[in-house]
Amino acid sequence: MLHANRSRDRGAPLIAVIESTDELFSEHRGVAEAAAERIREALADAPLTILATLDRALRDRRRHRQLGCDFVSLDASQLGRADRLRPEDRRLALLLACSLRSGYTRADALRRLGTGFDPWIAGAAIVRLTDFVPAIAEDAWRILKAHMRPNKAAIFVRTLPLLDRLEGWTRATRALAEIRQLLTGPSPLCEAALWGGARSEEPGLRLPACRLLRERIGEDPRVGEVYALALADPSPVTRRWAAESIAARGAGLELRRRFLPQLSRDRSPAIRAVAVRLWDREEQGTPHLVTAAFDVNAGVRHHARVALAGRNASVDYRGRALATLEGTATKAALLSALATLSDFGRRPDRPRVEAFCEDPRARVAKQARRTADLLAALP
Repeated sequence: MLHANRSRDRGAPLIAVIESTDELFSEHRGVAEAAAERIREALADAPLTILATLDRALRDRRRHRQLGCDFVSLDASQLGRADRLRPEDRRLALLLACSLRSGYTRADALRRLGTGFDPWIAGAAIVRLTDFVPAIAEDAWRILKAHMRPNKAAIFVRTLPLLDRLEGWTRATRALAEIRQLLTGPSPLCEAALWGGARSEEPGLRLPACRLLRERIGEDPRVGEVYALALADPSPVTRRWAAESIAARGAGLELRRRFLPQLSRDRSPAIRAVAVRLWDREEQGTPHLVTAAFDVNAGVRHHARVALAGRNASVDYRGRALATLEGTATKAALLSALATLSDFGRRPDRPRVEAFCEDPRARVAKQARRTADLLAALP
């Protein structure tokens, strides 16, 4: 459970934050501590990018109206009440105060936060770079600028997903470019920090770290390790970036051949389609293209068939599909065979296909019924 509070929509972190932020600055310390605990539980394990989401949510009139909440209104004396809380709760309170409606409150909260520096404080300053009050944006830049040196690179690496999210904000363009310039600079501390980000399990961090690493090391042989880390990431977006980078015309032949089998096995159809393009460049790629022509995904099958046709390769699609139905096959192989028969089958094949129409696996049965209907319409 994300949090335990009085919210009508339990499990929604933003609602817990909106409902409890004002109590963080209550004159009663016990109320403030209880609010801090609720918010901490709601934001448990949240990535740094949540700061950009909270920045909008805490000033979202429509959301506040839906929840029956008033906007939090604090003056400088009330903001000081956060000093009574534990250090981590004080930081949390000031992070949220940096996104409130009052420009005076945002400015004062940012100054109070600026006495320290960690990934969350850096993230709050980066979000405030987009502030429509120029003086607040300038204060945020001064905080970041004061720490822009290689020994703080690990902190800035943690903010990379947030930098990507704010990429389109004109007010932040210069600062974001300078942070990336620091991380791709010559210092070994910056390189070590990027490697740490590339190996991190933190959601969203591996892709921007790997991108900057590739930019930094160029054609160094270690770029293979960068791609290996990206291909091991749970996110298909990160894996596809690596696949497209490997498939780029400038990538070395050895690098492509090293990762081709892994790309062919990837669970993302888009990445398997990239593998088809790469096998098509290989003189001995025909057997692999034939395998891809029986992929469970229709798009991958199409690309593989086009590549095989370009090679004038002769493939008995119907015969292979029927043989699959006769033998002991995996669910994926059955789906592929049934789908292939919907393209290459003949009316006499219908009884073999109908044998799977009552299969206990719902996808297999659905595909069998579709193929059977298509075969029944043939002359």
